[in-house]
Amino acid sequence: MRFKRTLIILFLSGDAASTTINGTYQGRHLLEFNQDLFLGIPFADAPRLDNPVSLNTTWVGTRDASEYGPTCYGFGSNPLLNLTQSEDCLSLNLIRPSGTTNHDKLPVLVWFYGGGYRQGASADPMWNLSYVNEIAVENKQPLITISINYRLSFLGFPAGRQVANAGVTNLGLKDQRKALEWIQENIAAFGGDKDRVTIWSESAGGFSVAYQLMAFGGNGGIDLFRAGIMVSGFPVGSAASVYASDSQYQVQYNAIVNNTGCTGSLDTLDCLRKAPLSSIYPFEDSVSKSSWSPVTDGDFIRTAPLFSMEKGNFARVPVIIGSNSDEGLFVASLINQTIDTPEMLRVFLGALFPGAYNSTLDSLLTLYPDGDPVPPYSLSPSYPWCEAMSTIHLACGSQWRRFAAISGDLFVHASQRYTAQLFVQYGLPVYSFRFDTDPTGIPLVKWIGLGPGFATHGAELAYEMGLPPGFTTPLHLYPPVKNVSTHAETSREMVSKWVAFAYSEVNWPQYDQDAENLVFNATDKALNVHVEEDTFRAEQIAFMIKHSLELDYAAP
Repeated sequence: MRFKRTLIILFLSGDAASTTINGTYQGRHLLEFNQDLFLGIPFADAPRLDNPVSLNTTWVGTRDASEYGPTCYGFGSNPLLNLTQSEDCLSLNLIRPSGTTNHDKLPVLVWFYGGGYRQGASADPMWNLSYVNEIAVENKQPLITISINYRLSFLGFPAGRQVANAGVTNLGLKDQRKALEWIQENIAAFGGDKDRVTIWSESAGGFSVAYQLMAFGGNGGIDLFRAGIMVSGFPVGSAASVYASDSQYQVQYNAIVNNTGCTGSLDTLDCLRKAPLSSIYPFEDSVSKSSWSPVTDGDFIRTAPLFSMEKGNFARVPVIIGSNSDEGLFVASLINQTIDTPEMLRVFLGALFPGAYNSTLDSLLTLYPDGDPVPPYSLSPSYPWCEAMSTIHLACGSQWRRFAAISGDLFVHASQRYTAQLFVQYGLPVYSFRFDTDPTGIPLVKWIGLGPGFATHGAELAYEMGLPPGFTTPLHLYPPVKNVSTHAETSREMVSKWVAFAYSEVNWPQYDQDAENLVFNATDKALNVHVEEDTFRAEQIAFMIKHSLELDYAAP
């Protein structure tokens, strides 16, 4: 059975070729999956701290596309996976079924990696899209999958007055846009249909999909893609972008300028472009009190995302949106502080939302009383959680799970529900899901950066990638698909839904006035994919939506 397979190592044989507007690329044939791979294809140039530039070179003969290109400079998994990092990193990887011709016009599914805009690489084994392609072919819905690189951290998302004045904000998002433009110009040569491109991702990548919807006031998006899939990252909510001129960003920009010796320069931005990279990277991460991430710049992101969505300034395309039941475990683990009393919980909420009214914070505590269900929702509130947490050396406290409940709804579930409501308001097809499967449980397993398992943030990634059960990278960042047939079936079900969506064939209820989610639930003994009314914690989430402006833009 398929769920017993191990992750493929790319044993390649044979070759494949396709001719783009720049020239011909020689890819490789993957025997085990009968697929053609075109890896490391450049789609734009990336001058330092400047907007990406379309390629203007042509050549005669062929260029090799059999190996991944360099990864953009980042942190976390990028150096830990020993990936080659470079400023010349804007490339994409394309997988198609072997035998595809340029007359087939297959749908195209494009993956943007997540990673908080500070880590991520298309060469990460977690983002191996061969399994998605395999399931698509088995379902008789063959397609082309593409993963791309985009710039990260300060080199991809610089901010500050000088950056804003030069019009070089949101470079990583502009990199993604250039990749989509390249796809429009070249995908036909690989057998793809430029009119059936779906963009897809999770977490920071989900936000990236949202920003592509809102880019330039919503103009031009429908010329580049026909649909989007956003998982655990949405265009409204408490992780919305701040302004490029934010005072903290200026402090951080000035610190980098000082570290490079550019303080006395008349044009500090130009000086940074010429400075040794070693004076910028990795120093940039040490000053990022406000993370280097997308900013409202009046250009690519013209207004605050909440306002853009409420005013309808976004590309009018169908979307799938979804998240995991226990998202709050990630937020609470990220803070990793002992929260023992209601008073301490109140302090933590005040720190997360320093501009929120006291009455708003008091109401949140009232809406989430002690004793109510809390993440992980598959465990009783009375379970000795802190004893389990102590075994993996994570902070806890009697109010920890209560904090996880509030923060998970604030940062994810309220954002998802409001996004769905806004799409319905504008008469657009939206399909909503909830991932309610625990890849790991008790005894707890610590997933670096994601927390103590269960259906936490990122728990669905191996499932929606269709990866073999048991596989994860050596870094222990993401939980694997559990090696049980029901979990493998859940994974296949998710991939099949995404593939069908790329074909504009959706077989679960549209989120309209009935407001329903598709629930991906599996235990070790049963597969229970079903439809539910999207009414969980209705009063609490309605309160958060009502106070969206206060909570979204009061966050640090």
